[in-house]
Amino acid sequence: YNNPDCAYPDATPAITEVDGDGVGPWLSANGALRLTITALGNATVANASTCTAASASADVSVTNYAYSGPSAHAAPFNCKTVTRHYGFGTRPTTCGNGANCPNVTIGGISAVVQTWSDTTIVAVARAVGQIPLCPVQQQAQYGGSEARCGQLVITAGNGTAASPAKQSIDTVTVTIGGKAPTHVPASSSIQQAIDQADPGDLIIVDPTCMTAATTTTPAVNATCSAPGLHPGTGTPTQTASAAAHTEMLIMWKPVRLQGVGAASSIINANTQPAGKLLDPWRAHINCLLGLTLDGFPQDASHPFNPNPAVNINPNTGIAFTCPDFSASYSWNNFTGIPNGPANDPQVDRLPLEAVVGWNATLNGNLAELLQEPSLMGAYEGAGITVLGRGVSYPTGASIWSDGTEAGAFPPGTFLLSTGPNGVSSPGATSGTGGIPTGDANSFCHTVTVNATTGVPSITSQSNPYPSNFSCNPSSIDGL
Repeated sequence: YNNPDCAYPDATPAITEVDGDGVGPWLSANGALRLTITALGNATVANASTCTAASASADVSVTNYAYSGPSAHAAPFNCKTVTRHYGFGTRPTTCGNGANCPNVTIGGISAVVQTWSDTTIVAVARAVGQIPLCPVQQQAQYGGSEARCGQLVITAGNGTAASPAKQSIDTVTVTIGGKAPTHVPASSSIQQAIDQADPGDLIIVDPTCMTAATTTTPAVNATCSAPGLHPGTGTPTQTASAAAHTEMLIMWKPVRLQGVGAASSIINANTQPAGKLLDPWRAHINCLLGLTLDGFPQDASHPFNPNPAVNINPNTGIAFTCPDFSASYSWNNFTGIPNGPANDPQVDRLPLEAVVGWNATLNGNLAELLQEPSLMGAYEGAGITVLGRGVSYPTGASIWSDGTEAGAFPPGTFLLSTGPNGVSSPGATSGTGGIPTGDANSFCHTVTVNATTGVPSITSQSNPYPSNFSCNPSSIDGL
């Protein structure tokens, strides 16, 4: 019965949501630069007084690591849950009006606090030029412009000499400037947002609220209104809900998947009922790797869906295709098989892991891989699976073997982070053998490589490898 204590310690300044220019932690570089930070501790949960933690204002229910089972009769051993308080405390004396507040920082730079209560902080990002540039900038061809970003860190104002104030453990990344984000409402699909995004796009997963039930209308999940997001700002018709996006996500190109706070932006990857999530997920993965649904490399003799009458998306009733139109929308920036060359899948498999064919040591028909067993036979998958493109194959070569060993990359394959000469690394200092990221990386554009020197020359600004993660920013945060 004694589960490990994985919850925040009592009095930790935890968040339920951070909002800037609209829902989520994004600020326009030319806007008010104002953040509204809402504490997790403002959602009261009723518990028996004998099961309440020592904190005088405890109000969030967490699993009690001291629970000893139904035979226990004394608190706290008979309490399945205890309550803790995750508020911001009183305003610190270090946060005067109009002055930088060291208790609220973005990327290590102090913000100016306008208001501070135990439940809400309103702060303005000052000295934006000192906030670090995001390590990788979105390419201009996808609408990218200069963006700065940093982790929001809050130090509570409820400390004493005997018990120093606690600091936030995980909040959100605040992004300032750059391309405006795409929002995923409560009723929409995160996977659809990923499939339709440009590389490097910021995708904000909006929180889910529950509308209040009436005598004629039941409570339903809906996009949160301002009063629903921040109780106390009006007469709410909604209440915050722990409802989740029931999805198994595949991040097959670099995007910034940003929640408003882990307590509010939730992904539930439960695979039940059978096939509802896993069947579309497997088909999606196969397509990205250039495989058919029965495990062959896609070519004229082996179409992606060999039996469209049977291989149907259980959620739409439409046969799977590659790229997948069974969900009634198109994939943007998909350049793999069959959209592109016959030897150029969208993402890379693991080298020397036989995805296809029969081999006594690798047994490709069973897809004996670290990630790809899920292609054919696994019964569960990750909440978020990240796949990318990091190699360039020789034109016209067979990508499934080097001619001697199944699963090996063909001769002439090189890493996009190093080039054919194999001496560079992404993000390194120019002039020292390094290749920068983003637009400064020549392999993030269409190039011709000198066969003798291995030096690339740009022939077009377009990115032939939209699934290459060194070309555009990517992150998973606040979920």
